[in-house]
Amino acid sequence: MKTVYIVDDNEVIRSLLHNALSRRGDCHLYSFDSGNAFVAALDGLEEGVLLLDIHMPGLSGLDVLSRLAATDRRIRTIVMTAKAEIALAVEAMKRGAGDFIEKPFAIEDLMGLVDRAFEALQDARDQAAPRETARMQIERLSAREREVLVGLVGGLSNKEIALDLDLSPRTVEIHRANVMSKLEADSLAAAIRVALTAESAHFA
Repeated sequence: MKTVYIVDDNEVIRSLLHNALSRRGDCHLYSFDSGNAFVAALDGLEEGVLLLDIHMPGLSGLDVLSRLAATDRRIRTIVMTAKAEIALAVEAMKRGAGDFIEKPFAIEDLMGLVDRAFEALQDARDQAAPRETARMQIERLSAREREVLVGLVGGLSNKEIALDLDLSPRTVEIHRANVMSKLEADSLAAAIRVALTAESAHFA
């Protein structure tokens, strides 16, 4: 089941959205009457789509987006704004909102955005899986093996790496063989691909 969070201080709107989304039959629904209440629960929330009102007492929708961006929660946000609030909508997008919709809106239009948000979450999962696998492989390497891998990614030969690290070429060859084994790479190109997938700028 998918998860949708509704955050709006207007009880009528929360109820309307809850009823409309419940008819989909494929969503767990959680409603919050303020940005403060949502942020207080944030640490325990799972992946999902957030329908977020921009104007609320206490923490505004923009405030909530800033708090959300500071976490590792995988939550795709659709901001609900009043008409002619394009500047606010743009600011919301800058703070991490995936989409926005102007009130009043047709439920069918909102459902289309919800579907698109779930597709974006699936795409993010698909892209994250190989990165996570590559990072786990990189973590198997010792500090010295990572240094050798950095050299390989930089296009250095074994001799050049040996000079840089003040090692013998034979020692570099041993480290290189260990790198290939731990990365499950059958070629230098495959090892470099793993490093780049794992965002090699950050593993050294």
